Amino acid sequence: MVQQIGDTLYKQWEKMFTLFTDQLVRNQAFLGSMGKLIENSSAIRGTVERSMNKVLEQMQLPTRHDIADILTVLRKLETSVEEHRMERRSVQKQIRDLSQAVLAMGKAMEVQSRQLDALLEGTRSAPASKASRKAAPKKAASKKAATKKG
Repeated sequence: MVQQIGDTLYKQWEKMFTLFTDQLVRNQAFLGSMGKLIENSSAIRGTVERSMNKVLEQMQLPTRHDIADILTVLRKLETSVEEHRMERRSVQKQIRDLSQAVLAMGKAMEVQSRQLDALLEGTRSAPASKASRKAAPKKAASKKAATKKG
């Protein structure tokens, strides 16, 4: 019941308010006064703003325009710093990649060096064994000759 009374009162107030605002919006005198008020408030605002700027400049304090300029510079600086950070990260990654590549190449070179050493060792011992094989029959023949003489 109380809810219904509240709803009814609200609906009546809403109708009255809508009717009142419609009448105001259609009233040329009201609209003219509102236009002048807005125009005057804009002019007053401009005057107050200029006066404040003069006072702030005389006190050597930043104006709204000065602060906006500083913010613009700070945003550009922030963007620049972030770009440099990204570039630095990229360079650091490239350095890490190059270091890993150099380490991998070093390991590969060690393996190849060991293989080359083994190959060289094999070729050094191979001629010696051929020479010893050739020398062995000569020694054996000279031993036979020595045993026949003696």
